[in-house]
Amino acid sequence: MRAGGGVIVAFVVAAALPFAPLNETPATDVPAAGSANFMADTGNGKASTPDNGDWYTYGGSLASQRFANASQITPDNVKDLKLAWQFRTGDLPKARWGGENTPIKVGDTLYTCTARNMVFALVPLPAREVAL
Repeated sequence: MRAGGGVIVAFVVAAALPFAPLNETPATDVPAAGSANFMADTGNGKASTPDNGDWYTYGGSLASQRFANASQITPDNVKDLKLAWQFRTGDLPKARWGGENTPIKVGDTLYTCTARNMVFALVPLPAREVAL
């Protein structure tokens, strides 16, 4: 009976160890969100700071900020936007996955993929698919 109690104690200690605070790093001198010190240093190449509205990487930049410095669409005119064109991949699964992605734009070409990893290159004007 005594050996069984020791096994139980050892099991409880082993189960608790992952939750014990080890090597904690105190949160001191954390810069405020939005300050220059808080931003990711991603270099100064095209993928870090696209200068012409291109999205060379997922999320628009190496910091994945998902921000486009576009001035044509404003809070005042967003209500007037209309569908200009659409593209159907023909690869929308019937279950489990949806048709969501973050396309990459370089020059006049928009690169996108489906839930099953089919990749497409699209040119908006005139709206068409181009061969990869």
